[in-house]
Amino acid sequence: RTSSKEIRYAVVSWDGKTAVLLNEKDETRLKFPATMGDIADKISWVEAEFERIIQNNPDLNKVVIKEREYSRFGETKASREGGFFVSIAMLVSQKNQISVELKLYPAIGTKSKEVKDFSAEHVGVSSKYWNESMADAVAAAYSGRE
Repeated sequence: RTSSKEIRYAVVSWDGKTAVLLNEKDETRLKFPATMGDIADKISWVEAEFERIIQNNPDLNKVVIKEREYSRFGETKASREGGFFVSIAMLVSQKNQISVELKLYPAIGTKSKEVKDFSAEHVGVSSKYWNESMADAVAAAYSGRE
């Protein structure tokens, strides 16, 4: 789940019956360094961080991204930046031969007001920084199970 200030991610395993949040006690957010304001610098940083996450999780076989919901307010600078970061995640995944899915709430099987409960019930919660953005990341990852 991307924003202009940070990216939240969940690594979820699925054995056919049980989903486990593998990074429950580890890193779940990529917070942009305070000194990083230029979008080109952010994009390069995001690419390196996604490469690192993939290298640290060699069994990763799918990336599911919770897309920003459509809004009547249109696009903002923050939503545009978030879109850039989603594109980088897709590109890095494809380069590493990992399939990618983009999903909105209906495809995930929940709603924004219910996502925290949905994620906690089906997978679990992170031990730090648990919020709607992290719940979105968990729910999206869970929805990609096969």
